[in-house]
Amino acid sequence: MHIESYAGILSSMQDRTANGPATSSQLNRFWLRLRGMDRWQATEAQVFSCEWTALEDAHNDEVGHFNVTYSYKIAGERYVGKFSDFASGQESAYQRDETIQIRYNPTKPASSYYPDCRTRTNFVLLCLAIGAAAGALALYLSR
Repeated sequence: MHIESYAGILSSMQDRTANGPATSSQLNRFWLRLRGMDRWQATEAQVFSCEWTALEDAHNDEVGHFNVTYSYKIAGERYVGKFSDFASGQESAYQRDETIQIRYNPTKPASSYYPDCRTRTNFVLLCLAIGAAAGALALYLSR
């Protein structure tokens, strides 16, 4: 499967739902639980900036990630966080002043994360699973 095909798959996953994007994996949620970060306090943050970066190994500029900077207030103090969200260039970017849900460490409010962040690893695993399922189906149908 070529990178262009990955972009097509990603473009069908554009909705960011309450359960997280399609490539926000159970493995990521398990890792956050294991580290106790799933118990961090949820709060709203505002997107300050969002810049697109295409992957260097992609055949075109359609596969890459959004570099997002956000800010949030805890007890009257403003904090800034960042994350990279793997995506297709065909997806809409996060907009300045868009509200997102983040989690922060109540004992160290400057530490935060975006729980629905999509990583390249999650995306590659999803594509491999789709490829394996398609291969198994082709093998089954060729009998």
